[in-house]
Amino acid sequence: MNKTIHEYLKDLDWSTPAGIRQETIRQLQLIDEKDLPLLAQPLGKEHWDGAAEVLSQIGYPGIKSILPELLVWLQDLNWPGAGAVSRLLIDVGEPLIPELQRVMAGEPADEEWMYWIIHSILEHWPKELVARLQPELMNLACHSRSGFGAIVLLNKHELKPLAVLTALLDQKEQSTLSRMNQLMLEHADVDCAEFNRRFHEALYRTDDAKDLKAFMEENGTQQSYCSQIKHCREYLSELEETRKEIIGTIISKYDTGLSCSICYPFLAKLELTGQLFALTRQEDRRYG
Repeated sequence: MNKTIHEYLKDLDWSTPAGIRQETIRQLQLIDEKDLPLLAQPLGKEHWDGAAEVLSQIGYPGIKSILPELLVWLQDLNWPGAGAVSRLLIDVGEPLIPELQRVMAGEPADEEWMYWIIHSILEHWPKELVARLQPELMNLACHSRSGFGAIVLLNKHELKPLAVLTALLDQKEQSTLSRMNQLMLEHADVDCAEFNRRFHEALYRTDDAKDLKAFMEENGTQQSYCSQIKHCREYLSELEETRKEIIGTIISKYDTGLSCSICYPFLAKLELTGQLFALTRQEDRRYG
Protein backbone atom coordinates (compact mmCIF):
# COMPACT_ATOMS: atom_id res chain seq x y z
CA MET A 1 0.00 0.00 0.00
CA ASN A 2 1.56 3.24 -1.19
CA LYS A 3 -0.63 5.67 0.76
CA THR A 4 -1.89 5.94 4.32
CA ILE A 5 -5.14 4.21 5.29
CA HIS A 6 -6.81 7.59 5.72
CA GLU A 7 -5.80 8.65 2.21
CA TYR A 8 -7.21 5.45 0.77
CA LEU A 9 -10.43 5.88 2.72
CA LYS A 10 -10.87 9.39 1.32
CA ASP A 11 -10.61 7.94 -2.21
CA LEU A 12 -13.70 5.76 -1.54
CA ASP A 13 -15.78 8.90 -2.04
CA TRP A 14 -18.54 8.66 -4.64
CA SER A 15 -16.95 11.58 -6.54
CA THR A 16 -13.57 9.88 -6.93
CA PRO A 17 -12.83 8.95 -10.57
CA ALA A 18 -13.84 5.33 -11.22
CA GLY A 19 -10.34 4.08 -12.01
CA ILE A 20 -8.82 5.56 -8.84
CA ARG A 21 -11.74 4.31 -6.77
CA GLN A 22 -11.42 0.74 -8.06
CA GLU A 23 -7.68 0.72 -7.41
CA THR A 24 -8.39 2.01 -3.89
CA ILE A 25 -10.84 -0.83 -3.31
CA ARG A 26 -8.24 -3.32 -4.53
CA GLN A 27 -5.53 -1.88 -2.26
CA LEU A 28 -7.75 -1.76 0.81
CA GLN A 29 -8.38 -5.50 0.55
CA LEU A 30 -4.79 -5.83 1.81
CA ILE A 31 -5.59 -3.94 5.02
CA ASP A 32 -4.21 -5.31 8.31
CA GLU A 33 -6.76 -6.92 10.61
CA LYS A 34 -6.09 -4.34 13.32
CA ASP A 35 -7.20 -1.61 10.89
CA LEU A 36 -10.42 -3.35 9.78
CA PRO A 37 -12.63 -1.24 12.13
CA LEU A 38 -11.67 1.77 10.01
CA LEU A 39 -13.74 0.29 7.18
CA ALA A 40 -16.92 0.12 9.26
CA GLN A 41 -18.83 3.24 8.14
CA PRO A 42 -15.71 5.39 7.63
CA LEU A 43 -15.58 9.19 7.34
CA GLY A 44 -18.86 10.37 5.72
CA LYS A 45 -21.72 8.44 4.11
CA GLU A 46 -20.29 9.18 0.67
CA HIS A 47 -17.51 6.69 1.51
CA TRP A 48 -19.67 3.86 2.81
CA ASP A 49 -20.59 2.18 -0.49
CA GLY A 50 -16.91 1.82 -1.32
CA ALA A 51 -16.08 0.53 2.15
CA ALA A 52 -18.85 -2.07 1.91
CA GLU A 53 -17.45 -3.22 -1.43
CA VAL A 54 -14.00 -3.65 0.13
CA LEU A 55 -15.46 -5.70 2.99
CA SER A 56 -17.49 -7.83 0.58
CA GLN A 57 -14.31 -8.62 -1.34
CA ILE A 58 -12.47 -9.52 1.87
CA GLY A 59 -15.36 -11.74 2.96
CA TYR A 60 -15.54 -14.18 5.86
CA PRO A 61 -13.46 -15.16 7.86
CA GLY A 62 -11.43 -12.04 7.04
CA ILE A 63 -14.13 -9.79 8.56
CA LYS A 64 -14.67 -11.96 11.66
CA SER A 65 -13.19 -9.41 14.08
CA ILE A 66 -15.65 -6.65 13.08
CA LEU A 67 -18.95 -8.56 12.99
CA PRO A 68 -20.39 -6.35 15.79
CA GLU A 69 -19.57 -3.19 13.83
CA LEU A 70 -21.12 -4.63 10.67
CA LEU A 71 -24.35 -5.39 12.51
CA VAL A 72 -24.48 -1.75 13.60
CA TRP A 73 -24.42 -0.84 9.90
CA LEU A 74 -27.85 -2.50 9.62
CA GLN A 75 -29.51 -0.10 12.04
CA ASP A 76 -30.87 1.54 8.90
CA LEU A 77 -30.86 -0.35 5.62
CA ASN A 78 -31.24 2.96 3.78
CA TRP A 79 -27.66 3.83 4.71
CA PRO A 80 -25.15 3.55 1.85
CA GLY A 81 -23.51 0.14 1.78
CA ALA A 82 -26.07 -1.46 4.10
CA GLY A 83 -27.47 -3.72 1.39
CA ALA A 84 -24.02 -5.09 0.52
CA VAL A 85 -23.23 -5.59 4.23
CA SER A 86 -26.49 -7.46 4.80
CA ARG A 87 -25.72 -9.83 1.91
CA LEU A 88 -22.25 -10.36 3.37
CA LEU A 89 -23.71 -11.20 6.79
CA ILE A 90 -26.26 -13.58 5.30
CA ASP A 91 -23.38 -15.61 3.94
CA VAL A 92 -21.53 -15.57 7.29
CA GLY A 93 -24.27 -17.76 8.76
CA GLU A 94 -23.67 -19.63 12.02
CA PRO A 95 -20.65 -17.59 13.27
CA LEU A 96 -22.94 -14.55 13.35
CA ILE A 97 -25.42 -16.14 15.76
CA PRO A 98 -23.67 -15.16 19.05
CA GLU A 99 -23.58 -11.51 17.94
CA LEU A 100 -27.23 -11.63 16.94
CA GLN A 101 -28.17 -13.16 20.28
CA ARG A 102 -26.35 -10.35 22.07
CA VAL A 103 -28.01 -7.62 20.02
CA MET A 104 -31.51 -9.16 20.09
CA ALA A 105 -31.37 -9.56 23.88
CA GLY A 106 -31.00 -5.81 24.37
CA GLU A 107 -33.59 -4.11 26.58
CA PRO A 108 -35.47 -2.20 25.44
CA ALA A 109 -35.27 -3.50 21.89
CA ASP A 110 -34.13 -1.10 19.20
CA GLU A 111 -37.27 -1.49 17.08
CA GLU A 112 -35.88 -0.31 13.75
CA TRP A 113 -32.66 -2.28 14.15
CA MET A 114 -34.56 -5.48 14.98
CA TYR A 115 -36.80 -4.89 11.96
CA TRP A 116 -33.82 -4.67 9.62
CA ILE A 117 -32.04 -7.67 11.17
CA ILE A 118 -35.13 -9.82 10.67
CA HIS A 119 -35.86 -8.66 7.14
CA SER A 120 -32.32 -8.31 5.79
CA ILE A 121 -30.70 -11.39 7.36
CA LEU A 122 -33.00 -13.85 9.14
CA GLU A 123 -35.62 -14.01 6.40
CA HIS A 124 -32.90 -15.35 4.11
CA TRP A 125 -31.55 -17.99 6.48
CA PRO A 126 -32.57 -21.65 6.54
CA LYS A 127 -34.64 -23.09 9.37
CA GLU A 128 -31.69 -24.65 11.21
CA LEU A 129 -30.05 -21.26 11.69
CA VAL A 130 -33.25 -19.37 12.54
CA ALA A 131 -34.12 -22.07 15.10
CA ARG A 132 -30.97 -21.18 17.05
CA LEU A 133 -32.54 -17.76 17.64
CA GLN A 134 -35.99 -19.03 18.65
CA PRO A 135 -35.83 -17.70 22.27
CA GLU A 136 -34.80 -14.24 21.06
CA LEU A 137 -37.45 -14.21 18.35
CA MET A 138 -40.16 -15.29 20.80
CA ASN A 139 -39.08 -12.55 23.20
CA LEU A 140 -39.42 -10.00 20.40
CA ALA A 141 -42.76 -11.51 19.37
CA CYS A 142 -44.11 -11.01 22.90
CA HIS A 143 -42.61 -7.69 23.91
CA SER A 144 -41.64 -5.67 20.85
CA ARG A 145 -43.40 -3.95 17.98
CA SER A 146 -40.78 -5.47 15.70
CA GLY A 147 -42.22 -8.74 16.95
CA PHE A 148 -44.55 -8.91 13.96
CA GLY A 149 -41.61 -9.91 11.78
CA ALA A 150 -40.54 -12.40 14.43
CA ILE A 151 -44.02 -13.94 14.47
CA VAL A 152 -44.00 -14.36 10.70
CA LEU A 153 -40.56 -15.97 10.84
CA LEU A 154 -41.53 -18.36 13.65
CA ASN A 155 -44.55 -19.41 11.64
CA LYS A 156 -42.64 -19.74 8.36
CA HIS A 157 -40.20 -22.24 9.88
CA GLU A 158 -42.84 -23.98 12.04
CA LEU A 159 -41.01 -23.10 15.25
CA LYS A 160 -44.25 -22.33 17.13
CA PRO A 161 -47.81 -23.67 16.66
CA LEU A 162 -50.27 -21.55 14.74
CA ALA A 163 -52.59 -21.40 17.76
CA VAL A 164 -49.84 -19.89 19.93
CA LEU A 165 -49.02 -17.20 17.38
CA THR A 166 -52.63 -16.26 16.62
CA ALA A 167 -53.38 -16.12 20.36
CA LEU A 168 -50.42 -13.80 20.80
CA LEU A 169 -51.76 -11.54 18.05
CA ASP A 170 -55.20 -11.56 19.68
CA GLN A 171 -53.63 -10.54 22.98
CA LYS A 172 -51.80 -7.66 21.31
CA GLU A 173 -54.98 -6.59 19.53
CA GLN A 174 -57.07 -6.57 22.70
CA SER A 175 -54.42 -4.66 24.61
CA THR A 176 -54.24 -2.01 21.88
CA LEU A 177 -58.02 -1.71 21.59
CA SER A 178 -58.29 -1.30 25.36
CA ARG A 179 -55.64 1.41 25.24
CA MET A 180 -57.52 3.21 22.44
CA ASN A 181 -60.83 3.00 24.30
CA GLN A 182 -59.23 4.42 27.44
CA LEU A 183 -57.70 7.29 25.47
CA MET A 184 -61.02 8.05 23.81
CA LEU A 185 -62.81 8.12 27.15
CA GLU A 186 -60.21 10.48 28.58
CA HIS A 187 -60.36 12.79 25.55
CA ALA A 188 -63.98 12.46 24.43
CA ASP A 189 -64.09 16.14 23.49
CA VAL A 190 -61.15 15.97 21.04
CA ASP A 191 -61.87 15.74 17.33
CA CYS A 192 -58.63 14.64 15.67
CA ALA A 193 -59.84 15.46 12.17
CA GLU A 194 -60.58 19.01 13.30
CA PHE A 195 -57.26 19.27 15.14
CA ASN A 196 -55.35 18.12 12.05
CA ARG A 197 -57.22 20.65 9.92
CA ARG A 198 -56.28 23.50 12.29
CA PHE A 199 -52.69 22.24 12.52
CA HIS A 200 -52.25 22.32 8.75
CA GLU A 201 -53.85 25.73 8.58
CA ALA A 202 -51.36 26.98 11.16
CA LEU A 203 -48.51 25.25 9.34
CA TYR A 204 -49.22 26.89 5.98
CA ARG A 205 -50.48 30.19 7.33
CA THR A 206 -47.27 31.35 8.95
CA ASP A 207 -43.58 31.39 8.17
CA ASP A 208 -42.80 32.23 11.78
CA ALA A 209 -41.64 29.18 13.70
CA LYS A 210 -42.56 30.92 16.94
CA ASP A 211 -46.23 31.06 15.90
CA LEU A 212 -46.27 27.37 15.09
CA LYS A 213 -44.54 26.59 18.39
CA ALA A 214 -47.16 28.65 20.22
CA PHE A 215 -49.93 26.67 18.46
CA MET A 216 -48.35 23.37 19.51
CA GLU A 217 -47.92 24.51 23.10
CA GLU A 218 -51.54 25.64 23.25
CA ASN A 219 -52.80 22.38 21.74
CA GLY A 220 -50.20 19.98 23.12
CA THR A 221 -52.70 17.69 24.83
CA GLN A 222 -54.76 17.31 21.66
CA GLN A 223 -51.65 16.69 19.58
CA SER A 224 -50.45 13.99 21.97
CA TYR A 225 -53.83 12.26 22.02
CA CYS A 226 -54.27 12.30 18.23
CA SER A 227 -50.73 11.06 17.73
CA GLN A 228 -51.30 8.13 20.10
CA ILE A 229 -54.56 7.21 18.39
CA LYS A 230 -52.85 7.32 15.00
CA HIS A 231 -50.06 5.05 16.23
CA CYS A 232 -52.58 2.60 17.67
CA ARG A 233 -54.44 2.41 14.37
CA GLU A 234 -51.23 1.89 12.43
CA TYR A 235 -50.24 -0.85 14.88
CA LEU A 236 -53.60 -2.60 14.45
CA SER A 237 -53.28 -2.39 10.68
CA GLU A 238 -49.81 -3.96 10.83
CA LEU A 239 -51.13 -6.60 13.19
CA GLU A 240 -53.93 -7.54 10.82
CA GLU A 241 -51.51 -7.85 7.90
CA THR A 242 -49.34 -10.13 10.03
CA ARG A 243 -52.35 -12.25 10.96
CA LYS A 244 -53.33 -12.63 7.32
CA GLU A 245 -49.77 -13.55 6.34
CA ILE A 246 -49.28 -16.31 8.90
CA ILE A 247 -52.73 -17.80 8.34
CA GLY A 248 -52.35 -17.52 4.58
CA THR A 249 -49.11 -19.50 4.83
CA ILE A 250 -50.86 -22.37 6.61
CA ILE A 251 -53.85 -22.33 4.27
CA SER A 252 -51.68 -22.46 1.16
CA LYS A 253 -49.50 -25.18 2.70
CA TYR A 254 -52.42 -27.55 3.24
CA ASP A 255 -54.46 -26.35 0.24
CA THR A 256 -57.80 -26.20 2.04
CA GLY A 257 -59.48 -24.69 -0.97
CA LEU A 258 -61.17 -22.10 1.23
CA SER A 259 -61.27 -18.44 0.30
CA CYS A 260 -59.06 -16.29 2.51
CA SER A 261 -61.87 -13.76 2.82
CA ILE A 262 -63.81 -16.50 4.58
CA CYS A 263 -60.91 -17.88 6.61
CA TYR A 264 -59.46 -14.74 8.11
CA PRO A 265 -62.39 -13.60 10.26
CA PHE A 266 -62.64 -17.04 11.87
CA LEU A 267 -58.95 -17.59 12.46
CA ALA A 268 -58.49 -13.99 13.57
CA LYS A 269 -60.65 -14.67 16.63
CA LEU A 270 -59.60 -18.29 17.00
CA GLU A 271 -63.13 -19.46 16.17
CA LEU A 272 -61.68 -22.53 14.48
CA THR A 273 -64.57 -24.59 13.21
CA GLY A 274 -65.01 -27.36 10.68
CA GLN A 275 -62.13 -27.76 8.25
CA LEU A 276 -60.23 -24.80 9.70
CA PHE A 277 -60.34 -26.31 13.19
CA ALA A 278 -59.02 -29.60 11.83
CA LEU A 279 -56.30 -27.69 10.02
CA THR A 280 -55.08 -26.08 13.24
CA ARG A 281 -55.25 -29.39 15.13
CA GLN A 282 -53.13 -30.92 12.37
CA GLU A 283 -50.62 -28.09 12.81
CA ASP A 284 -50.60 -28.48 16.61
CA ARG A 285 -49.85 -32.21 16.42
CA ARG A 286 -46.51 -31.32 14.82
CA TYR A 287 -45.42 -30.03 18.23
CA GLY A 288 -46.63 -32.98 20.31
